[in-house]
Amino acid sequence: MLHPIFRKLLTEDKRSTETGYTNENNIESYFSKYLVQDGTAKNDRTKSDIVIEVPGHRDPIKIEVKTTLDTEFGQLTIGYDTEKKRWVIHNSNFNKNKSKENKKYMDRFFAKYIQPYLQDLKPPIGSKSILKKRGDREQIIVGLYKEPGHKKALEAIQNSWFGDGKEHRMTLTPAILEKYYNTKGDDLIQINGLGLYKLSNRFDISIPYFKDLVFRADAKFHIKNHGDSFTFNVAFRADDLDRERSKLSRLDISKKEDADKLIKEI
Repeated sequence: MLHPIFRKLLTEDKRSTETGYTNENNIESYFSKYLVQDGTAKNDRTKSDIVIEVPGHRDPIKIEVKTTLDTEFGQLTIGYDTEKKRWVIHNSNFNKNKSKENKKYMDRFFAKYIQPYLQDLKPPIGSKSILKKRGDREQIIVGLYKEPGHKKALEAIQNSWFGDGKEHRMTLTPAILEKYYNTKGDDLIQINGLGLYKLSNRFDISIPYFKDLVFRADAKFHIKNHGDSFTFNVAFRADDLDRERSKLSRLDISKKEDADKLIKEI
């Protein structure tokens, strides 16, 4: 029987997901005549939440939708390359099927902000049946399978990497998150309760950039539970908004009148 605490967490997570879908659906309805894709991004993080095609713009306009600022802003699955003896990006929602330029940026991002911490860690160890490997020659260890003995291996790795904790946080900035998210191809980001913000200088529209919000941004390195296995994961987080120091947007496309204004102004 599921413990009441876990049942509560699962219920809250389900409600949060349902709220997110409802929010996206409402916004999509305001742009119905301009939609390029309809709901295809809901379970695919490589795509934008809303894509619209507006007369006068050659390329589609891509919008990311968040239910709150205090949430995850993307993640990387990383692994230890046993041949190159270093940590690498194994798979990223933000550079999968992207251009060489995009991949180069992600590699630079990883090398500058993530790798300096990882390079001093001991490589993950465990039996062949436990180590989760990927790559052309299965040379990249990306996590652990939940095979007999995995608990002992997991505990040893966590103690080695995190000490008494279960994660390590690396400080970022709003500007870094803005650039990171823009590499996914998004032009704008809508945050419930905060409104609409630019992720690039593509549009000459009088709303703030995402980086004009003042909040704490960081990257959380942890071992993520996936049901039948664990993966080595870096998740990007934002929280602790300082409203007084932030530039708040005048547009909020969760309101139909503001969605109409956006179409007119871009």
